[in-house]
Amino acid sequence: MKIQNNVLAFIILFITCMATVKAEAIIEMDDSVNEVVAETTKYYKTVTILNNSEIMTAAGMGELSSLTTEISKEEYMNAPIEDGISPHASTVITDYKKLTSSISKYSNYYYKYGANLEWRNMPATRSYDIIGIGFYGSVKIAGGINFNQSYCNTDGNCYSQNVGHYSYQGKNGYGAMFQLPSGSLKSLSQSISILVEKTNSSSTIIEQIAAADYSHAQKTISYSAAKDFSVDTGGIKLVSNYSYYDSINTADAIWTGTW
Repeated sequence: MKIQNNVLAFIILFITCMATVKAEAIIEMDDSVNEVVAETTKYYKTVTILNNSEIMTAAGMGELSSLTTEISKEEYMNAPIEDGISPHASTVITDYKKLTSSISKYSNYYYKYGANLEWRNMPATRSYDIIGIGFYGSVKIAGGINFNQSYCNTDGNCYSQNVGHYSYQGKNGYGAMFQLPSGSLKSLSQSISILVEKTNSSSTIIEQIAAADYSHAQKTISYSAAKDFSVDTGGIKLVSNYSYYDSINTADAIWTGTW
């Protein structure tokens, strides 16, 4: 009888352990969910006049040194790929950029916001650029903050960096300021991501926004001056340093539902 009781106890313990392992596996699987629920991609062309007031006046650009317009994916893909350091035959430089904003469901308690900027042709000016994500006050940053800059040289060597940047963290946005790599490049991209949670855990959220933005320095700026910015749903807000940067429309990923 004692042996039977021991066997029965072992069977019960084994079943209990299996049930526990299964439950833990389900919880772990739920926590790792990263389903993209909203995504927006925009393409841009920036035409910059290099210190030529006559051309600027003729183009009706006044004191502006650049003009950015949204373009089609086809025009972006057909743009020439340049290394960004070759001598320029004219006083006009044209940059092509692709910006993607995304919202992903990370778990029942968190969402992930992301922004990714890709260069079609490499920028001629390599100073301190800024990438940011704006969001509603109904959510707040919970962690998972990440910045990454990836690039490949024309010699075939590739690099990925996630350090050496300045971070801005506000009530309605997150941003990273960083230095562009030097040398002859054949690819270049930057990305940021954050995890957000409800500001009020008992509230019901019916809309979210991840407003991605990017500011490219068109002339050399100091590290300390480049830090003078903030981020909200309107994008990157430049203060005393606005004359150093180009300006693009935000790429807004918008999610609607019930959370």
